[in-house]
Amino acid sequence: MTIESNEYTDLDYFIGKIDDLITEVHFYNDLYCNADSVNIMNRTSTNAFNIIQKAIHNNIISLTVSYLYDADNHNKKQNLSLRNIRLKYNDIMDDDLLDLINEIEKIKKEMEIKPYRNSVIGHADKKILTKECKHPKHNIKTDILIKLLTKSREIALGLRLKDAKRTGKTSFPNGGVDIVRNNYADELIRNLKFGIGQAQQDVSPRGLTHITLDNIEQK
Repeated sequence: MTIESNEYTDLDYFIGKIDDLITEVHFYNDLYCNADSVNIMNRTSTNAFNIIQKAIHNNIISLTVSYLYDADNHNKKQNLSLRNIRLKYNDIMDDDLLDLINEIEKIKKEMEIKPYRNSVIGHADKKILTKECKHPKHNIKTDILIKLLTKSREIALGLRLKDAKRTGKTSFPNGGVDIVRNNYADELIRNLKFGIGQAQQDVSPRGLTHITLDNIEQK
């Protein structure tokens, strides 16, 4: 979900980022956890889709840790994290939202995702990368991760609705309060299977352009 107005709150931006991450998790699952799609990718370009797979996997882990595990600030700069939101809106937190937070904390401990991010993705741990030490593992499962993200979104949305009553900011970003499930992987596999020229495409108005790494706009 893209937010293009500064009228929205930090809660709106957090919800939007979680929505984007949920879309990416579904995309990964639909693409790489499906035998038919894996077969088509192997027939197209195994090496290319291996690169894409690793990039998506690492991005999902990095963003999950950033939004759901990071502290409220780093070097005196605030993070757009669940912890930051919990502290800022603590005065309107109710028992139902606190129960969701307790559920999230339990799930987070079981996933063991942060040590993996810190050692393998966030920092190039020499002993791990040179195989002097055992490579850390995470316990991420798609359904558990979606559950974690969805509950985090419920907290932010619950706080957003409460905050709207006291601030009057009742306008929501594109997509509103509901999660929109996109079938990007199905579209990709369909086009690969039948040929781009013959496939029925959903062309985004903001299509891809030829752009170098240093000029990529970070969303």
